[in-house]
Amino acid sequence: MADPTAPTERSRPIDPRTVVRLSVWFGLMTGLGSACLIGVQKFVLDDVTLSSPQMVWTAPVMMVLLFLPLGAALSLLVRGLPARHRLRALVFALALISCGIGPMIWGKQLGDAAVAILSLGIAVQLSHFAVHRAPLFRR
Repeated sequence: MADPTAPTERSRPIDPRTVVRLSVWFGLMTGLGSACLIGVQKFVLDDVTLSSPQMVWTAPVMMVLLFLPLGAALSLLVRGLPARHRLRALVFALALISCGIGPMIWGKQLGDAAVAILSLGIAVQLSHFAVHRAPLFRR
């Protein structure tokens, strides 16, 4: 007979190390992408940007600090999903936020609808990749 106090498959959370690792990874990639986008605007497109060279390290640090609590909150939200969909949902949400933040804040060359569609596509592909190619995704 099953123990009624034991955690069920539905209530078991995602491993906290996985949440931290994914949150830090998406935060770093978002910050580095934002810094690269600003660099392209400043040096390639000759736009006047009011950003210092400190942006190279502050953008990734700030994005990691933003994504850590976001990842923790998202891991609580995906607890209600079946276990086989939790990782996919977490990666999808983090990728959607990550892909939407940089271009919407810094890249005004794309419209908001285009950024949303592009972000959805990238998030779907990354979540698929995270589940079906898990050993490659964990490197």
